[in-house]
Amino acid sequence: MRNRAKTYFKQKNYPAAIKVLETALELAENMDDPTLTTQILYQLGLTYFACKLYRKCLKRLKLSLHGQTYPSYEPDIYYHIGLAYARLEKFEKSIFPFTRCIERIPTDVIYMHERAKAHQMIDMHDEAVKDFD
Repeated sequence: MRNRAKTYFKQKNYPAAIKVLETALELAENMDDPTLTTQILYQLGLTYFACKLYRKCLKRLKLSLHGQTYPSYEPDIYYHIGLAYARLEKFEKSIFPFTRCIERIPTDVIYMHERAKAHQMIDMHDEAVKDFD
């Protein structure tokens, strides 16, 4: 089901991907497989993000962090949480997730750039300059 959802996602058929993933999530929860549940929540969060359903995206991605997620996925999860908050114009809430990204991959300038923009939007200009630099 996850592969089917990925195919729908790549086709930009997000409603179909969401339908498959929501069904897969129910099945995974019934199987009591926390790793699978976490992976589906992550995929579902990214799909909601692509649909610009940012509140649903945040809910799913935050739930995925509470499960047994792969450590390599954490920066991307935090990145999309930060972006979702920014799209909702909750810039002050986006700073923490972007900071978590930077802590995990300090050489990725995209994370610093996004945090700098968030700082800029809430008039924390000194912090924004540091990140931009």
